[in-house]
Formats: sequence, structure tokens, C-alpha cells
Amino acid sequence: AAAAAAADYAFQMPICERVPSQASIMGDATAYRLKPYQLEGVEWMVNLYNNRLSGILADEMGLGKTIQVIGLITYLIEGKGNNGPYMVIAPLSTISNWQNEFERWAPTVAVVVYKGNPQERKELFNSCLRDGNFNVLLVQFELVMDKGDSKRLKTLNWSYIIVDEGHRLKNRESKLFTCLTGRTGYKAANRLILSGTPLQNEIHELWSLLNFLLPEVFETNDDFEEWFSKPFKTTTDEAEIGVEDEEKEFLIKCLHAVLRPFMTRRLKADLSDLMQLPDARENILKCELSALQRVLYLQTEQHLLLSQDADGNTRQKKMSNRVAQLRKVCNHPYLFPEYDLGPDLLIRSCGKFALLDRILPKLQVAGHRVLIYSQMVRLLHLLKRFCEDRGFHHLLLSGETASEDRVELMRAWNAPESPYFVFMLSTRAGGQGINLQTADTVIIYDSDWNPMMDEQAKARVHRIGQTKQCLVLRLVTPNTVEEKVTRRAEARLRNEDLAIETGRFNLRTDVSETHELLRQKMERDFEDRMKQAKEQAHTDEQINELIARTDEEIELFNRIDEDRARAAAAAAARALSART
Repeated sequence: AAAAAAADYAFQMPICERVPSQASIMGDATAYRLKPYQLEGVEWMVNLYNNRLSGILADEMGLGKTIQVIGLITYLIEGKGNNGPYMVIAPLSTISNWQNEFERWAPTVAVVVYKGNPQERKELFNSCLRDGNFNVLLVQFELVMDKGDSKRLKTLNWSYIIVDEGHRLKNRESKLFTCLTGRTGYKAANRLILSGTPLQNEIHELWSLLNFLLPEVFETNDDFEEWFSKPFKTTTDEAEIGVEDEEKEFLIKCLHAVLRPFMTRRLKADLSDLMQLPDARENILKCELSALQRVLYLQTEQHLLLSQDADGNTRQKKMSNRVAQLRKVCNHPYLFPEYDLGPDLLIRSCGKFALLDRILPKLQVAGHRVLIYSQMVRLLHLLKRFCEDRGFHHLLLSGETASEDRVELMRAWNAPESPYFVFMLSTRAGGQGINLQTADTVIIYDSDWNPMMDEQAKARVHRIGQTKQCLVLRLVTPNTVEEKVTRRAEARLRNEDLAIETGRFNLRTDVSETHELLRQKMERDFEDRMKQAKEQAHTDEQINELIARTDEEIELFNRIDEDRARAAAAAAARALSART
């Protein structure tokens, strides 16, 4: 198998260079040594460079794509005499991380961060960039699209354009894509996309990435989508699936063959021994709606919301975007201002808050630290009120948080002996560019329609440097719109599995092994699609088993429940006695 994989690789890469060690300019080799799989990634990128190819480094999030790119740049500077310039385009939230990693791993490389007001950026270009007095430029997405900045930056002949979070190029009609490409776009000898989630929704997104890398090869989308979108259409018709299986398997194999020369992807599960990374486990916690939520849910399903006017008269209010409103009901009734009943009912009025009130004290006693992700910023502020009420030391980060404040929040969370127990983050703003591996528990409060957003959130914890077993808890309200979101996300993940994961673009797996993995995956996929059962909320005992890492923790959590039940019974008895 290894020989066949090597032969296949050699066919794709006529010029094949071994990279036995990292560049000597890459920091202190004792303190900053690439892991074996990372060095393999550098070798793969070097051979793309040697063969004048562009590619996608699609390693699963948390495997160190940033470090591998620094390994590539230092190797090209030292081994090839290619001093650049290299342009790294990244989200604003990740620029500081790129800068820090270059300082740690490659302190002699001249790195410039393109920032400041328009006049400052113009002066930076004139004084430094125009004359080539640098190796690497770090620039955020918004500035490469800015009219004045792009006009200046396009005058430079870039050795490499490297796009971090490159799945942002999935839409060929987007401003980012059109600005970077075409006759009026940025000119570069080589291009590299970094993305832990190269396929987020539809198969045509892959074509957009390939068109960005090799526009002369992947010129039109029509044939690509006509061929390769067929295998990813879902159906529950058993006869129809049986008829299509052979063609489906053939087309997916063809897709893998198309992607193989231009993509490498390694998974944490495949590299756990090399990384010494503890396992991550994900469980769904099913939450009941409160009585108030049930009433609101029914009203919202009927496109109505009842409220009272200033005179106390009940009136009806038409609802827009019903699905979004139903999701708000599942998250918390206080998201509708007219149903904010005050601090006393903050927890009791919401099934998910009531569940958090049962599990967070247990996780705190057991010494765990928790990230809670939600898509709704207003919900994060309700969670903040909850944490204040229960005395949990906490932090909050959302899209409203300034870049410099984000850095300070990360430092406070990851500091030795940090007092913070809960970190609340918005899924989109807190799902990329931050390392929070001092936490070991992630709670997905509400699932994203795009499951890759949740995958990015989970990767903030389960990544290089994590020493504890990680637990991901996804809160889902049964028999509501949330089940629809979860099913849609699972379908999208299945598509990503078929298109990417079963391709085994890991530089080691033989093509025949890939085909067998694909066949097995398709059989399991069919079986899963045939199972659709309604589920009810968990009992305390079930919850304890889902959130515990050891038998000792199960016993501890059961004792906490028993103590809590006794305290509640005593409180009820006192209240009854006071009334009589």
C-alpha cells in the first residue's frame, strides 16, 4: 500500500524533493520543532512549489496549519533563495496570532502587518513595501478589497498569496474572489489556500477554490457541478438509492482523483498517536421547553405572538421569518422583550437555562472549564446574567469585541491559575483565530445551519497543546425546529465526508484503500438515513453519564443531584410550613 501511494504521489509530482528537516532559521530547533506530520505537510507544499502548482492545505482544525506555512516560507527563503514577497491574507481576528507565531518560530523573517488608518497604510507602503524591504505581509481581508490599498498592493509581484480561512473564496461572485482574481486581480507565482473546512455547503464551492488556484484548468463550473453534485443529493427512497449507488461511487472516486494533486488533509483521529492528543467526545443533550416556551412556540408556529399593550389589552403581533423566531423561542423567551419576566424567572422560564443550571455546577466541582457558543449576541448577554446570578467567573466575546480586547480576553482565559470558569462566545466571532485549549468542555447552545461553524468552535479546544480529554455538549430541543437544523447539519457533514474525508488526502493512504473506505462509508450513510426516531429530554442520570469523563465523576454528579433534591424538598417543606 505504501509503495502504491508513493507511486501515485510521484505521478502527480514529477519533481519530488525530500524535506528531511525544518529550516535552520526556524527558531530554536529544540524548543520549536515541527512534528513529523507537519514536516510532511511542508514537504508537500515545497513540491507544489517545485512543480509550479497551487494547492489547498486542508488539515483538520487544530493541527497547526499556520506553523506549517511558516515552515514552508522559511524553507523557501533558506533553501531556494526565495525571499518573497509573501502575502498572507487572513481574518482580522487571526492577524495577531500569525504575527505572534512568526515572532516565535521565525524571528529573523521580516514580517510587516498592514494596518492603521488610510494615511498610515499609504506611508507604510511607500516607506517599506514598495522597495521590497520585507519578506511577509500580513493583511486582513477587508484591506485587500479596499480600493486604495488594493491599487497599491497589486503593483507588487507576489511570490505567494496565502489565504487563511480560504473557504471565504467559496463564492466566485463575491467581492473577495473577484478582487483577487482575473486580469485586474493580484498577480502571484503561487497560491495556497488554508482551510479546515474546504466544503461547507455545496459541491460548487470546491470548484470555486480550484478555480482560484488554477483558473486555466478549472475554467467553467457547469461540467464540474453537473458531474459531481449528483452523489450528494439526499433521498430516503430505498429503491432509488440502490439504483444510484454504483454511479455515485464512481463519481465520488472521480472527484477524489480531481482533488488529489491539489489537496492534502490530515485528521486528528489519524494522527492522535503522533500528536499525543487526548480524545474528544460529543454528546447531544436534549432539553425540554418550559411551559412559557411551549405557549410561545405554538403561537409562533401560527405566525402570531400575543402581547399586552400599555393599557393591559391583549393584542396579536404578526411574525416575520418564522424559523428564526422559533429558534429564538427554543433559546430563551426573554429574547422577545415583551416576555422578559425579570431575574427571578430567568432560569425557570427556559429549558436550556434550567439544564445549564443542572450541569455547570457539576462541571465546576469536577475541575472542568467551559466554553459556551451561541449564534445570538443577545442570548450571550442573558447567559452573562445567568453566570452573575450563580457566581460563575466568566468572560464574553462577540463580534462587537474589538480586536485588541480579543487578545486580552484570550490572555486572561489562558493565564496560569485563571479564575474564569465560563467563556461565552458568539459562534462566528469566537470560532476562528483564537486558542482556548485551557478549556476542556464546549457547549454548543444552538447549532449553526452551517455545521462547519460549529466544527471551528470545537477546534478552539481540541487542538495541539490540549492535555485533557475534551467533551462537546450540543443542546437540542426535541420535536422542534432545532431537530431540523441538526438533521440539515448532519446531511452537510455527510456530504463533506463523502467528498473530502473518504478521499484520504493524507499523503499516506493507497487509492485502493480509499475506495474501500468510500464503499463502507456509503453503506453506513444509507443505514443512518433510514433511522429517524423522535427523542425525549434526558433524565438526570442520563445527563450525568453524558457529561462525565470517569466513573468517579458519575458518582460525584449523582451525589450532587441527591443533595440538590434534599435541599429542594427541605425548601418546599419550609415554604409550606410558613403558609400554614
